[in-house]
Amino acid sequence: MPTIELSAGFMQNLPTRINRFGEISNTNNVTSTSGLLMQGQQSYGTPSSTIALMKGSVPSDLSSLTSYTVRSSDVLVSFSTHSLHFSPSQPTVNPSVYSTIYVNATQSGTATWFWWTVRPTYSLDGPNNIVHQIVGTVGLTGSGSDLELGDVNIVSGSPYRIINLRLSFQSSWVF
Repeated sequence: MPTIELSAGFMQNLPTRINRFGEISNTNNVTSTSGLLMQGQQSYGTPSSTIALMKGSVPSDLSSLTSYTVRSSDVLVSFSTHSLHFSPSQPTVNPSVYSTIYVNATQSGTATWFWWTVRPTYSLDGPNNIVHQIVGTVGLTGSGSDLELGDVNIVSGSPYRIINLRLSFQSSWVF
């Protein structure tokens, strides 16, 4: 049967490239005639990967998630690479493994889904635009949800963290 197989070299840093973990930019040595790049602006063009635990109805597809702010009122707790929340993590292996520091919930509610987005962080770079996104269900341990928690009731001000969340990328297809 015909097979497509990606090499180990291609797969080695795929999670890092997709989540944009390695793209820290510094424009100190960049000159611009447009005035859009400002010397020393650390975050211009630097995407941020964010995993948010969300309340409310789970989107049935991605077409309704056109900007990062479209469901901002449903965010219970948010983990962001831009805020250095992902530590320690292993985004260079497949499956990639993600862990975070403790982050306090911003509001209370029942976590029903998660939203993993990659987006720009600088205002001139369209911070509401979404580069990549993943949506999945959240449920109790043993529920078969995409992300299982010991308790889906999130309490505002309480600390939460992610430990060993695994994201696996398929490296071969038979057709």
